[in-house]
Amino acid sequence: MYSIDRKFADDSELRVEFIATSPAENTLFANVLASCSFNIISGTHTCSHGTVFTNILDQYFEGINMKHIMFVSPFLWNIDDLLFDDRTITWLMALPISEKELEYLRNNGSDQLEQLFEEQQIDFYDLNRPDVVFR
Repeated sequence: MYSIDRKFADDSELRVEFIATSPAENTLFANVLASCSFNIISGTHTCSHGTVFTNILDQYFEGINMKHIMFVSPFLWNIDDLLFDDRTITWLMALPISEKELEYLRNNGSDQLEQLFEEQQIDFYDLNRPDVVFR
């Protein structure tokens, strides 16, 4: 958990924890999350819903269709924020996306891309899944 430089009106901090799911054979996926965390700690990135860390999957997996991580609300779990006097900790799920999906996101926004994911019931476990069908 690390500060993402966001504060509430009462000056308490908003912090984020990453969560993801991956098949057991993708043992390097934990390293992907660690790299995402390091990007925030080092100050090179910030993170919120819809943020994309580009080309991060390429660092650990070769020859896959999914190249990037987009952060979304953790729709697989019913996880509440953790509330403390001086901070709130929320959760973001790391969701792999392709180059074409990133381009769609840049043109249409993360909410529209998430809607396509939901409509088409993507297999987000599969790092080599086909791109969503764009309208």
